[in-house]
Amino acid sequence: MPDGGSDGPAGSTIRPAAVKLCYSEMAENHPATIAFWKALDNGSVADRAAVIAELKTAVDQHPNEEEFALLHGLANVWRLGEPLPSESGDQAGLITTVTAARASLERAYELCPTDHRVPAWLGPIIVNWGRALGDPASIDLGLKVLQQGIDAYPSFVLFSKVLVYADRPKTDPDFQQALAAIDANVDSCKPGDPACGNTPRVPHNIEGAMIFLGDTYAKAGQKDRAVDRYQSITKESTYPEWDYQTLLADRLATLDTRIKAFETPDAADDPVSAWNDTNQCSICHKR
Repeated sequence: MPDGGSDGPAGSTIRPAAVKLCYSEMAENHPATIAFWKALDNGSVADRAAVIAELKTAVDQHPNEEEFALLHGLANVWRLGEPLPSESGDQAGLITTVTAARASLERAYELCPTDHRVPAWLGPIIVNWGRALGDPASIDLGLKVLQQGIDAYPSFVLFSKVLVYADRPKTDPDFQQALAAIDANVDSCKPGDPACGNTPRVPHNIEGAMIFLGDTYAKAGQKDRAVDRYQSITKESTYPEWDYQTLLADRLATLDTRIKAFETPDAADDPVSAWNDTNQCSICHKR
């Protein structure tokens, strides 16, 4: 499931033994770090450009700090997932954002080769940009990076196969990889793993993840499993504070229509789903 960022200083939660973050107290308490989390907590996309600029300054001033590189990369991923109207049609800006996201995430992984969460974001960036360019070598590289993360931290990184494969046609074997990944992801979770629960920095991780799972099952035509995942959200103690209750109600009310729309061979009439919506980060992070 998507634990979309840091949940605190290294060692504060239970992860696989091979996974270690390389954060410093200085970076954790830096104004750029605080500004990033404040903006993400509030869903403040209008503040994002300033946050990205502040993080870039921090990266330049402290080039050996993993957290600054990682958050700069993630802030650019946020821009890709939830663009402002002025950003969504800006092709030059898109290229700049993808380039910045990839470079910073690669730098973060270079600085901290044991932070095997990084491939969860880096792999899809490389794969999807490779697809956009028609570059098989980039696609292969992105899949290799993604698999490296899956091997080390399956409960965290398996979920990202949804970001790589869920938009494939329902009949495409690649879509089955997304479907298999979410089942394997759930099976790989252990108590205390921040990838599998709500955390201070990802307060609605479970709620958002269940929308992704429900949408995937809906596309697969598995109505009962979709309903189960959607309805499980209401049992979370954090559900009353979640901003996307209306979205959940709509998913349940239109489920039969959504499943039917996915049956047609024309992807143009597919309903918007979690992996191509404009709330991909906020659905888990916004308080």
